[in-house]
Amino acid sequence: MEPNRLLLDSIEKAKRQAVPAACQFCRSKRTKCNGEQPCAACAKREIECIYVTKPEENETRQQAHKRKYEELSQAHQDLQSIYEILAHPKNEHRALDVFRRIRNGQMPHTILRELRQAELQRPVNVTREQQLRQNFLVLLAQSTASLEEVKAVAARVLSPQSSITLPTKNDCRSLLDSTISLGDVIDILCEVNPSMQREPFLDAIGAAPGASSSPMETDLDPKYWVPARPWTELMDSDSISQLVSVFFTLSNTSWRFVEPRLFLRDMRSGDVNARYCSPLLINAISSLASQYSETDVAFTQAGNLATRGERFHREAIRLWDLEEGKGSVTNMQALNIMHLDATLRGKEALAGTLLASAVSLRHSFLDAHNDHDVVGPEDTRTKRILAATTICMELIFHFTLLARSYSFTYASYDALNLDEVLPDTVIYWTAGDFRREPIPYHMNIQLRYRCRLATILKEVCQALLSHQSQPTPADFAQQTGNLATRLRQWYFDLPESLQYKKIMTWGLYELHAEYLSIMMTLHIKTSEILFAESNSTSNNDAIGNHNAGQLRDHLRQQALQYAGQAATVARDFRETYGLKINTPFIIHAMGLASFIFITDLQQKTRQCSADIQRAEHAPSVAELKPAFEECFRCMLSAGMQHMNPRAVVRMMYRAATALNITLPDSALQMLQIVNDNSWRPLYTDDSDATQGIDEILQGGQRRYIERGQYEMEDLLKMWEEMRLQDKSNLLSGEDEAAQSSGSAETP
Repeated sequence: MEPNRLLLDSIEKAKRQAVPAACQFCRSKRTKCNGEQPCAACAKREIECIYVTKPEENETRQQAHKRKYEELSQAHQDLQSIYEILAHPKNEHRALDVFRRIRNGQMPHTILRELRQAELQRPVNVTREQQLRQNFLVLLAQSTASLEEVKAVAARVLSPQSSITLPTKNDCRSLLDSTISLGDVIDILCEVNPSMQREPFLDAIGAAPGASSSPMETDLDPKYWVPARPWTELMDSDSISQLVSVFFTLSNTSWRFVEPRLFLRDMRSGDVNARYCSPLLINAISSLASQYSETDVAFTQAGNLATRGERFHREAIRLWDLEEGKGSVTNMQALNIMHLDATLRGKEALAGTLLASAVSLRHSFLDAHNDHDVVGPEDTRTKRILAATTICMELIFHFTLLARSYSFTYASYDALNLDEVLPDTVIYWTAGDFRREPIPYHMNIQLRYRCRLATILKEVCQALLSHQSQPTPADFAQQTGNLATRLRQWYFDLPESLQYKKIMTWGLYELHAEYLSIMMTLHIKTSEILFAESNSTSNNDAIGNHNAGQLRDHLRQQALQYAGQAATVARDFRETYGLKINTPFIIHAMGLASFIFITDLQQKTRQCSADIQRAEHAPSVAELKPAFEECFRCMLSAGMQHMNPRAVVRMMYRAATALNITLPDSALQMLQIVNDNSWRPLYTDDSDATQGIDEILQGGQRRYIERGQYEMEDLLKMWEEMRLQDKSNLLSGEDEAAQSSGSAETP
């Protein structure tokens, strides 16, 4: 019996492993192909290994032919669209623009996408009353007030029956670039409406006039002064100094894009050939900083927060195109900044392209060793910090997407070990009128611990993206459980200077939000993978040493625990700084937490797990409903200022509707108020509202454009500008489905 078993085993081992398709060389020679890239036959002959299929996706030849057909059909459609634009007699100006783009080497799909974006960014006619209502709602949403307080004031002041005069931009100028309390908003209203001091609703919400928290004198001087020339022609020295100061106060403390001393030294020198400053880097910094600034120079369209920094963004893209992929410190720094900037703008495809360019430069420029280069200690230190920052951003970007086709581009953790080049030093952080009192800030230690977190994050990504190669669900559950333990240990090992406190820098809030995002995603995805419908795992099955039902409950409770802690972060950040500033990972963490709460809102009386009181940091908001409202409050404010979180709020609403979940009344009422006063179409000319974007592009000849061809930014702005009879469509994004099917469901 045993010899037969050995014989069968040897036969099984000798069987040829099936591969979906062979490479072109092996097909032509009719030889075996192992399906690798390159395959063994091509590697042996040192020839290029070419596949019609995509081996990394296990694509068959039939699927490859279908994909190729779709690509050719789309290319034909793009060329047809270009031809129609060029041929239309009333499109002379646009035809010349398209011809210029073709001569500059742009591809047809790129030309069409940019033309769509240009049309979607056209100014919208807004009445003065509509602008005042929108500005007041944004001001209220940016304050430290709770969701209930914001809803109560907005419902009273913005009611159609209200006789309250709304403040103008000049009335609110003293509140620019500072933390706003509810008392500040009430004071402004009472200055414009003296009779309001007797309003009973002020007593009902506990907001009395004179409770202002803003400083008596506004700090108008920038923290860092730098010259605008010769770096940019788009603004003067005072304006760029303001934006550079915002960048160093916020974004650079969180992400360590540039080294402040070297950058400021070279920028002040005025030498365009300087090593640590360039026009591209200046425009990238200005574009990102504008998204967190209320200075006039930041706005492309007056009063439209979503357009802040667009001209700097376009100029930075233009300057990067002129660089033609050249490797330099400033180019890599600019690409990292532009990646984050594009993400906030909802341009996810552009963000990925920019990051890919930064990663490519890291290999070709930073990792390359040239014996002719004279490299000093400060240059070595800057390059190592830049390499680590790029790796962290690469990991974080693909972690948030969890794209299965992605393969990591670095093989070791050496680049993330910065202990020897980043000794512990302390600076005293202030944030203008957001925070006058200095906070001790260990910037080097923060980057070192972010890099340590990134080493674990890489393994988290690999585990979640390659789970199909795991032998058993038990092994996968054990692997992710071990990763969760290591992440908790990283958190417990944080030095006192990095531990959670309500009063801490924006950069530290980002670090803690990043940790919570990773923990929430790890538990959510582990549960999804283990208990996917295709696995048909029942609650009574065993997964390793765990009962499947108990393991499912444990993972859900863990996700709820970290979502509850995210709600605490949202509350503390709001009460400390208000919500004018919405940092990327706080937005991401609040979005994740909101979706976790939505899936559990059907049991509204349930609280987070009993072990939520574990002191990973301050006590969490315990109840599910208040916790959701806190995260939703943060996302709503961010969505009124940036395109990316606006999309998340819309998806959140659609997810709740699809799951037949009733959101808390305060959230629904606030969505309706925002929809009526901020996100609804603001046309005064009916002709603008009736002409579709595709119709404009084709000179009046309407063409159907597949939804997949639009960027997120395109879809968001289409939702913004389309005139809809059913306001719920504006929230749910169902307007496009209605156009194709002829009807839309009402939630």
